[in-house]
Amino acid sequence: MAVEQKDKKKRVCTLEEAHRCIHELEELCTKLKYAENLIVAQRDLAVELSATHNLIDGLRLCVDAAIKVSGLDSGGAYLIDEDTENLNLAYHAGLGADFVSGVSHFNANTHNADLILKGKPIYATYKKIMNELSDYERNENLHAIAVIPILHENRVIASVNIASHSIDEVPLYTRNSLEIIAGQMGNAIARLKAEEELELSENKYRDLVENTKDIIYVLDSAGRIASVNKAVKDLLGYEPE
Repeated sequence: MAVEQKDKKKRVCTLEEAHRCIHELEELCTKLKYAENLIVAQRDLAVELSATHNLIDGLRLCVDAAIKVSGLDSGGAYLIDEDTENLNLAYHAGLGADFVSGVSHFNANTHNADLILKGKPIYATYKKIMNELSDYERNENLHAIAVIPILHENRVIASVNIASHSIDEVPLYTRNSLEIIAGQMGNAIARLKAEEELELSENKYRDLVENTKDIIYVLDSAGRIASVNKAVKDLLGYEPE
């Protein structure tokens, strides 16, 4: 009888060990699958960002990638004004209209701006990081939130904030992934902002040239007139061509 009980106990222990091994293998497979998905997300984001020349489209790609990687359900991207350090919400997804209206702008000296301008990622519940909730914040009822500052040349230029309406904590295994993706975003956002500013500058110059009443012309390397504005017709009677 004693031998039978010992054998039975031995079989039970072996079964428990087998279950533990299966559980560990399942966890390992989950981590490997997540790592694979992260690599794919990084690759896709890099390819899509390199192909876009529109700042808002770039921010959309960044926010959507962060939501996908984190498993949360909503988020937005803020741009930092270089002169004032004020924050302006440039893109959002999965958030109510009243909430978006209330958080669309923050001055540099506010609590919300200070959280981002410190340049360190924050993982918490929405209620915990806010000093006091407004009506639109209570109605939105956000739970977990990740605040990920985007840096370029050691300066905060933007922030991607990801949140959940149901999950109380940003999963630990997604936090490093969010920061890895955020590292990709800095150069891309800086490039897109520079391209947008260049386009605006060119448009202003074009409007100035075309609408002035003075003749403005550009010479080529041989000293010949390469282009001239339309004021030439009003003043001299010649077509610009």
